[in-house]
Amino acid sequence: MRVSNSANWQCNTAPWNQPDPQTGRPAWKPPPNQSYYKGLSVFGDSANSWVGTRTLWNQHAYYVTNICDPRDSACDPQAPYGSIPAAEKQNWQQDWLNNFRQNVQDGGIFDAPDAAVSLQSVCGEPPLVLEVGVRNLGLVGLPAGVEAAVFKVDGMVETLVETVVTTKALLPGQTEVFQVIVPVELGVAGDTFLARIVVDPDNPKFHECDDTNNQTAAIDTFCPG
Repeated sequence: MRVSNSANWQCNTAPWNQPDPQTGRPAWKPPPNQSYYKGLSVFGDSANSWVGTRTLWNQHAYYVTNICDPRDSACDPQAPYGSIPAAEKQNWQQDWLNNFRQNVQDGGIFDAPDAAVSLQSVCGEPPLVLEVGVRNLGLVGLPAGVEAAVFKVDGMVETLVETVVTTKALLPGQTEVFQVIVPVELGVAGDTFLARIVVDPDNPKFHECDDTNNQTAAIDTFCPG
């Protein structure tokens, strides 16, 4: 987050408002119909990879033990959210702090989402229907837009059947389920399929804590009867 006012708007013509010559990244641009920033500007990472933090920031000279959040131990137990302690704890005497100006959480600062995928067949009349589940097994939210691809497996050959994309953010423990209708020319009951979370390494949409559950085992879709 960045706090700005309009007192020195001429700074928008300074070199910092030009593209970065080393990285090529574009310069920040003011909001539409404005010539400068004013108020609060909130920034985030498109891949949701920044570590967690407190939701409190009460002053320019902020430090953790200056304001209370019941979810950590910066203040005495039962201190209300956002309250100012009558007697502050010394930051450097707390074994989880000693970092004065850094905004952190008592626990879970490196919590992350964990995208997992499941696959099963739905027995019934042809064509073959597969049920794909994308679940968040992590401790923080998984953003929308996670892709899971279904493949027919024939020995060492994989043939893409369909790719599904999550339509909403998934909180810890939540699952979004999709049904994939397999065209007859791509597979029938008795064939083998698997599902896999698709991540573009050059443009990831999220960073997770465990990528070992990003693919299912190959399943046989034989239906009795």
